[in-house]
Amino acid sequence: MRTRQVSKLKLNWTKTDSGVKCPVLSLYPRPHSPILRLYSVASKSPCEVLISEPFKQSRSAHSGGTVPSSLRSDVIRRTVSTANAFSKNENSTSNSWSISNISPILLRDMCTCSRCVDPSTHQKLFSTVDIPNNIVAYEEPNHDPGTLRLRWRNDINGFDNQHVTSIPLSEIEFLKFPKSSTLLGRLPRLRTWNSRDFRAEVQDLHYDAYMSDEIILFKALQQLATHGLLFLTGVPNSEKSVSAIAERIGPIKNTFYGYTWDVRSVPLAKNVAYTSQDLGFHMDLLYMKQPPHLQFLHCIRSSSTGGASLFTDSYRAVAELLKYHQDAFEALCNLPVHFHYNHPESHYYHQSRTVIEMQPLYFDTGHRGSLAEYSRKSEPASVSSRSESSMIKEKEIDFSNIDAVSWAPPFQAPFSHQINSREVSEESLSNLTNEIHRWHKAATSFNNLIQQPEGIYKRMMKPGECVIFDNRRILHARTAFEVGDMGKERWLRGAYVDKDPYMSKFKVLQAKLNTYENGL
Repeated sequence: MRTRQVSKLKLNWTKTDSGVKCPVLSLYPRPHSPILRLYSVASKSPCEVLISEPFKQSRSAHSGGTVPSSLRSDVIRRTVSTANAFSKNENSTSNSWSISNISPILLRDMCTCSRCVDPSTHQKLFSTVDIPNNIVAYEEPNHDPGTLRLRWRNDINGFDNQHVTSIPLSEIEFLKFPKSSTLLGRLPRLRTWNSRDFRAEVQDLHYDAYMSDEIILFKALQQLATHGLLFLTGVPNSEKSVSAIAERIGPIKNTFYGYTWDVRSVPLAKNVAYTSQDLGFHMDLLYMKQPPHLQFLHCIRSSSTGGASLFTDSYRAVAELLKYHQDAFEALCNLPVHFHYNHPESHYYHQSRTVIEMQPLYFDTGHRGSLAEYSRKSEPASVSSRSESSMIKEKEIDFSNIDAVSWAPPFQAPFSHQINSREVSEESLSNLTNEIHRWHKAATSFNNLIQQPEGIYKRMMKPGECVIFDNRRILHARTAFEVGDMGKERWLRGAYVDKDPYMSKFKVLQAKLNTYENGL
């Protein structure tokens, strides 16, 4: 029997004028946000790191780039141990991939045999820390060209030398070029839109089809991923309808508003939504640690005058800031804003978040924060605003590092020095004052963008319609309306669903329908 021992990876780092050249720059260490699209050139401007070529070009475009010596993520350090596993090996008897440099601990941890993963629960029956540090893997000849078969020496206690691990080569390939955060695929590419785009690209879905046809349900989930907004028609005129619509995706998020809740004018309202006043663009529950991902609003009764629903894509405004107002973009990434629900006699909630929320990165300085924040503290690139803007316009905006937008003026609390002290070097009122002026200018630019008429989708919702939208992307508003007689007033019934259930349903249907996208 012919076997090959799997040894650990050895890397040779090369110093260059731009930093440290990494031999694995063709890797994509972060499944949902390729690190190399962020780190490829040390001299790029703070905002340029979020600009990328289309995904299909990104591998070749960044091959051979450099990593700044002061900038390495823990994800890279965690991933490079598998780097050289993907060179072609024409002499292999069982497959065309050389696995001689993959960590055997990594391979052993991937075992899914019935002794390692329970066939019923699909849960691991061992802990990764149970794997001995001196474990050795041997590749066995295999008649299946799509599978890697391994035996072990110095295996986990209780496993003899007959233990065999079979790993699909697709999972090995996934380690090098991951196409999503899991092997089940990824969300389709996000599309920013204005009112004309939305009307041209999106169609209403019928309630009956949404509730009975999984293909239509998956289409709805895809539309929420691409456009963040969809409408259902033909919804039964029942207070329970919104629950059925929401639970088709996942469990409803229960809050102090209730399992479901009503939007209609009431006396002495504790929320501006429960009045007949004009309600500006905002997102819901930003004063909570985990705001809801999806919001559902079923129109049971409409008003005779006014009460139009307005929607706009906040990511479109973010893209405009990134293209033409980089200083504003960075300011909205840096200074936290306070949001609160201030009714101490019953409920008090408070949360601080930036208007543009980005995924955190780790740096060898020990700093943990957004890329925009780190770049802002770095030496700026010597690129003129005009040339930089023209360069950015020719490229595609990469939204994969933007987690969410947070905008809710009715629930915004005053700024405070205590929170800001985490973002500036000195705890002084003058620093806070400077930051506030910078933020105010940036927020004004953002507000002007979301108020552009061409970006607003306006709809007078009718009874039997239900809107579903991404509460961390789509801003919603309402025009003022006349309060009708008792029993005739405008009445919407709402519910929330968190992101995890939405993602779970998307992945399950994606696998079931075998429908995969290139994605973000």
